[in-house]
Amino acid sequence: MRPVRVYDKKMKSFVAFVRRDVIDTRCNDFEMRLLEYDALPAADRRAIEELDISALDGNTIASYRQLFNGNKPGHPWSLESDADFLYRIGALAKDRTGRLCPTLAGLLAFGHEYEIVGHLPYFLLDYRNESSGNARWDDRLTSNSGDWSGNLFDFYFAVMPKIDALLLTPLSVSQDGTSHRFTNDVKDAVHEALANALVHAYYGGQSTVRVIVKDEQIVFENAGSFLVDRNVAIAGGISDPRNPTLMRIFGMVGISDRAGSGLCTIYATWKKKYGSAPRLSESYAPAKVVFELPIDCSVAGDAGIRGTVDEDTLLLLCRKEQGITAEEAAQFFGVLPRAIQKRMKKLESNGVVVHEKKGRSFYYKVRQTEK
Repeated sequence: MRPVRVYDKKMKSFVAFVRRDVIDTRCNDFEMRLLEYDALPAADRRAIEELDISALDGNTIASYRQLFNGNKPGHPWSLESDADFLYRIGALAKDRTGRLCPTLAGLLAFGHEYEIVGHLPYFLLDYRNESSGNARWDDRLTSNSGDWSGNLFDFYFAVMPKIDALLLTPLSVSQDGTSHRFTNDVKDAVHEALANALVHAYYGGQSTVRVIVKDEQIVFENAGSFLVDRNVAIAGGISDPRNPTLMRIFGMVGISDRAGSGLCTIYATWKKKYGSAPRLSESYAPAKVVFELPIDCSVAGDAGIRGTVDEDTLLLLCRKEQGITAEEAAQFFGVLPRAIQKRMKKLESNGVVVHEKKGRSFYYKVRQTEK
């Protein structure tokens, strides 16, 4: 809960230790900064006095306000200027002279990436699709690419449809992608996991938030540690956000709330749809939380694979002159591409099919036997 300081005679100063399971370990600088940050009430609402509203991206603010108006029609804040509106939601705060400056939450949610990095040098948002297994990654989006804003709000809405498309489930969230009151439990759970990674991360040190889509799992990583006991967090009912202002900003457009039921709902959904529980782990030096959502296509039902892959038909498709890609076969059978890739790997290891690369795609063909 807090570090214990012990006087070190050699260093002639106090050294801090924290309890990790059954061992007292010495705090490094990152862990001390994290403890100090978590000790401050609403640390993400403090004004960053060296910046002004120009550090925030106007297009992101416009998109946010459009969602806010749709989520809260007729709200009196909708008539406010951008500066007054951002002040009310906690994205701006007054400095000692009364001048409006971005808060840490406002900078993270709406800022230009170069302004965020100027204040948080190690800030990075990273999405990767590594589901095919044929390349280092099939798709990647990073905050430092320079061709988009690079802030949390735009990252959420850029990554969300990418994951939704891979899940291949019937659309159930609202068209703006914010409502969690529909029937598609799997997509809702993934959206919640993404929002949790963003709003609970510690952005003061090696502050990477990473989302990796693999063949059989989706992994969410964020810097920081648990603020409540892991089992209590999974059971639900208690909310202790690291960045309460950031959660407030996201919650006002329906992305997240403070009910404390997020992890509990995700666990229940995954056990129901996939027959397995997510994996939640914590590591130290530096502190990091990893949340893994396993995807087993063989038991996923309508949450993942939606059709049956007949092997004879699959091999018939592979006999086409140019072969067939996993995506084309997946569309034919109505399944996820990774289900085809898994089947193709097995056929290839048995010497039945081969693959060759054409452009950025891999085509599978039936292996020609020698006469």
